[in-house]
Amino acid sequence: MKRIIATGILILSGMLLQAQSLDEIIAHCNQQAKQTNSAYYEALIEIKTQQSKHKYLHKVSFKKTKTKQHLPKFSIMQLHNNLPDYRQFYDQRNFTLIDYASNVAKQYRKEDIDVFEREIEVHALHPYMMKSKLFDKKKKYEQITLLQDTVINGEICGRIEIRKQEKNKTIWLDRHEIYTISLSSYQPMAVKSEIRTCKQGTKDTVQKSYEVNFLRLDLNAAFSDNHFDYRSDKSPYTLQYMSYSALKEQWKMQEKDQSSFAYGNKAVSFRLPNSNNEIVKLEDMKGKVVILAFYYNNCSPCIQMLSDLEALYQSYKEKGLEVVALNPIDNGSDSEQFNKFVKRNRLNYHVCSVPRKTLEEIYLVYSYPTIFIVDKKGKICFSHQGYNALFSLEVEKAIKKAL
Repeated sequence: MKRIIATGILILSGMLLQAQSLDEIIAHCNQQAKQTNSAYYEALIEIKTQQSKHKYLHKVSFKKTKTKQHLPKFSIMQLHNNLPDYRQFYDQRNFTLIDYASNVAKQYRKEDIDVFEREIEVHALHPYMMKSKLFDKKKKYEQITLLQDTVINGEICGRIEIRKQEKNKTIWLDRHEIYTISLSSYQPMAVKSEIRTCKQGTKDTVQKSYEVNFLRLDLNAAFSDNHFDYRSDKSPYTLQYMSYSALKEQWKMQEKDQSSFAYGNKAVSFRLPNSNNEIVKLEDMKGKVVILAFYYNNCSPCIQMLSDLEALYQSYKEKGLEVVALNPIDNGSDSEQFNKFVKRNRLNYHVCSVPRKTLEEIYLVYSYPTIFIVDKKGKICFSHQGYNALFSLEVEKAIKKAL
């Protein structure tokens, strides 16, 4: 019955609309894509692989700019079973992926576009987001074909198939996409794509397929630039810089914050028991390079720092490196818990519990973790507050210089 109704609609619509050629539809679509500078849309997406099948809802905003970048500014929220999975922001400087399950936000610079583009479900994006033409018959290795019209929600739609094949001696890759386009508004109603591979002498296999149905589209919606800034998402998360240039900037900023006390000053001596009840005195380490590392137990970056310092200690202890970890925060914890912490983290250098408002104030420690490197003459030659992925690399440079 549905097929009869659909056929009737097509016959009736054929009386009202002249049949359109492939070239005409392509011209209208490319023109519409060019005129679309921004939009908000929602799309229901089904992704299938050989092992799994998932359905998601995407809520997407995008805004094109005059830059040469092929990706516009965008904000993508993915929902699964009506609950947010993640959110992606791109402001044409930084790409930020906020994972709501782990409360972690990973941020990349545009210099790493080849890396972060793998995090984006490109096949699920709206075809009018990109700056390039939607359909280009001049592209090599692509076949564009006009299929039979169809009807979606009473609207007549043309269907355009694009196939692209890449072959080598042993395997070929077949990308197969079908765009369902409204013949009145020239808006994509749905996109279906498959990626197939075939090894010589075997049947072709679907590696991954996407079926995207666009539920809502508001063309040329107005957005401020702040809309595409990751800081507009107020959910709690820990920001992790993934690009080297961003890590370097963060490192320099952290070092600048701590340098007011440090360089050239004589290190203040102390006399403290370590986790083995041995007395640790700074003056006894004269002639060695000493790292003083301030931490506390429930500080995740501190734990990462202590682990990095253990690796550095093992590498340079024979050359005269000592490490003293100082905890002014958990001074009230019992010795059993203190020793468990040391064993659990496999720390083989000196770990000391410090009375608060003594060394912490003397060394002007107001943020954790913080480290100081004391040279062989007992003077501070390096200091740093905070932790990021460059910690081990930068501290090792300072150790080598001091040794």
